Amino acid sequence: LTAIQVSPDNPNWASLDGLLFSKDLSALYQFPSGRTGSYTVPSSVKTLNEIPFVSCSLTEVVIPDTVGPEGNAYSCFSFYDSPNLTSVRLPSSLTGGESIMF
Repeated sequence: LTAIQVSPDNPNWASLDGLLFSKDLSALYQFPSGRTGSYTVPSSVKTLNEIPFVSCSLTEVVIPDTVGPEGNAYSCFSFYDSPNLTSVRLPSSLTGGESIMF
């Protein structure tokens, strides 16, 4: 899978650059596993689904400082089964309560 497309009329979901987001682009839910290269998460994103980068073919992921804990929940960053990944930039907003899995 290299792109996810969502109808603009969908009331709950949106696609931007072939990725699956919440309608307001504040949450990233899925990154297509067939995409390669590097990717910078848009600054509109406040939360990441637990698994958007699992089994990805990326070499680099940059997560902006806008991503952080939501309410009382902590963020979970999962990158397992991503053998091409050589660089991950995590946000400076991490508090130590997050889970990071490679």
